[in-house]
Amino acid sequence: MRSSSPGRSEVIHHGLLGSLPDLSARTLGWIADATYVLFLLTLLASLKGLHETRWWKAALSLAAAVLVVGLFFARWPVSVPFGTRVLVRFHPLHFSIWVD
Repeated sequence: MRSSSPGRSEVIHHGLLGSLPDLSARTLGWIADATYVLFLLTLLASLKGLHETRWWKAALSLAAAVLVVGLFFARWPVSVPFGTRVLVRFHPLHFSIWVD
């Protein structure tokens, strides 16, 4: 019997991390968390350098921005496709690539 929704049922019901073995899910979670921290540290260094301010001021403004964005997405959840999409179209005598 086939389900009406595509994909594996355990992934659909529990998400990707919930469908993985415990050790794999923890490892992937730690990698994702470490990557996010690295992104925030890079953004912090960029803000400090761009605005030529002290570290604590840049850190305070970054923390406030992350909090506001978190509250915004908690209040108004939206389905936004994050990431880069590459669209390639082939037409007779015409070729185009669109990256958004």
